[in-house]
Amino acid sequence: MLCTYEEASPRPEVISPREREVIKLVVFGRRNAEVAQTLSISEATVKKHLSNVFEKLGIHRRRQLQEFVFVLGIV
Repeated sequence: MLCTYEEASPRPEVISPREREVIKLVVFGRRNAEVAQTLSISEATVKKHLSNVFEKLGIHRRRQLQEFVFVLGIV
């Protein structure tokens, strides 16, 4: 079952500045490899940041991340 922003209890205040950088690139269509290259980090680190963000926001998909970003003004 997919979680929507109405069902989740998001805590955008606990998202780190680096996680916000990753989010910004992802929601504007960058792939993990592109995000890694842009931020000079490994692709595994990008995946870890996204995993942490998904957990903090109670979501499971990139599409849900886009909804949170625009609804909550995270980026």
